[in-house]
Amino acid sequence: MNNVRIPSIAKEPLIQFFVLALMVFSIDSFLAKSNSNPQRILIDDKQVHRLIAGFEKRQGRKPTPAETNNLVMQWSQNEILYREALMLGMDKNDDTIRTKLISKMRGVLLDRVILPPPTDSELKAFYDAHLELYQLPARYDFEQFQLVDINSLQAAQQMAESLLNLSPPKRYAPLVRRYKARVYSNLSALFGKEQAKQLVAASQNHWHVIPTDQGLRLARITKHHEKAFAEFADIRDVVLRDWRLFNTEAQFENQTKIVADQYTIDMQLSTNALEALAGS
Repeated sequence: MNNVRIPSIAKEPLIQFFVLALMVFSIDSFLAKSNSNPQRILIDDKQVHRLIAGFEKRQGRKPTPAETNNLVMQWSQNEILYREALMLGMDKNDDTIRTKLISKMRGVLLDRVILPPPTDSELKAFYDAHLELYQLPARYDFEQFQLVDINSLQAAQQMAESLLNLSPPKRYAPLVRRYKARVYSNLSALFGKEQAKQLVAASQNHWHVIPTDQGLRLARITKHHEKAFAEFADIRDVVLRDWRLFNTEAQFENQTKIVADQYTIDMQLSTNALEALAGS
């Protein structure tokens, strides 16, 4: 048998390194081209496991072999339709698809947000800086009863004036309903906006006639609670929730800025468009 002589240059380590690198590059290029082929659908272990996990999450159990085959088949068909749609440009100028992609990208950026647990000092500082969020509205104590035996507005008015700030007659005592620390919207819902406005404006503890669909009533404000700020200790959980929302949004905006800094916005607008932006 004839011996094949290998040139001495091929035995050099540097040459061997370059040959090996070229082979690796060629294989990598081949695989990249294969993966970039839009008409090649790759189904690997990772994809099958993802489909199975999705089924388990929805159904609460593992799929049977037949169901797994169906999952793979359905995914393959959907992937084909998806790629065909992309090749036809159906994703372009479609607000629905655009909105979904924006939503998914927001999710990606939000996943990058990391919030360490705040200290009580940090929460208290946030509370102090956003006191307007924790202001309690004005509230009212009031009482009211129906005039079951009076149908005349004039007679009801005369009773209100005669009672002034006294307790109602004994015959009405079982009908009196008392309410504590109710916000203005409760008064409005119970008596109507105009009547609630007049009731609040009336002198405290003085009876006021209120016509309703169910008949005439007398009502009075017995105590007016001024606006006040909720105590930090009483609403710590609420402050914690707001702190998380605030700081999550701040970090999200920072993540968005990092991405946005990679882009250049080129505005090529007509005079009319510029005027529309300027509001003129």
